[in-house]
Amino acid sequence: MPLLKNYPQSLLVLLLTLSTCSVCNYAIAQTNSESLAQPTTTEKVRQSTITKKRERSSILESIWKLLKAKREQEPALSSRSNICEITPGLLGETNLIYSDRPLFLWQGQVTNLKVNLYSPFSLDTEQEIIWAKAIDDESGNIAYTGEPLQPGKIYDWEIVTDSPTNRRRISFQIIDGQERDLISTELAQLETALTTSGATKEEIILAKAQYFAEKDLWSDSLQQLHSLETSSSNAIALDQEMISYICQ
Repeated sequence: MPLLKNYPQSLLVLLLTLSTCSVCNYAIAQTNSESLAQPTTTEKVRQSTITKKRERSSILESIWKLLKAKREQEPALSSRSNICEITPGLLGETNLIYSDRPLFLWQGQVTNLKVNLYSPFSLDTEQEIIWAKAIDDESGNIAYTGEPLQPGKIYDWEIVTDSPTNRRRISFQIIDGQERDLISTELAQLETALTTSGATKEEIILAKAQYFAEKDLWSDSLQQLHSLETSSSNAIALDQEMISYICQ
């Protein structure tokens, strides 16, 4: 303090001001440095979006590879009258499916088309069609809208056109018993885990599609892909490519 007394008052004020500014500038520099080191909210959102896109692409590629590996061991589905029936019941090692409200899927454009469902079809008894749907567009698919089908039961379906000769009826069976219970449990656990982690509806659907593909339940896998919104352009494009590949 004795030395400070020898300085003029104005010089003391200047020294204190410079000292204070130096501390402020250092603090500001540290803050700016830390800000540059930490990504902004916008950057975090962008990085998250890129990561999710990569994850979706990875799932779609996985499903595609599984299908190709499967179909390389089997002949392409035959077509008749410009119609190639695909699901349910034609893909996979068995005709088993999980969904009790299946999606009827085919490739081909034919007018005056109708889907009939039997429980099951038999030449020995009078047939009762338990559900039928006329198709007035060229979408190539129609969702079953009747009462839930019964687990363990066998069903037959057919596509009827203007020329109903050489009808082909396809059989499928709804999975029952412990296998159905296990699938239901695993699907619930998968959806809960994804929902908890903040996954979107689309991501959950893709995860379920991959789950069914890995279990060789292709009717159910393709049904999941078909349930995606039209905004999921990559998934929808892959879905169409898979259908063409199956029937080629």
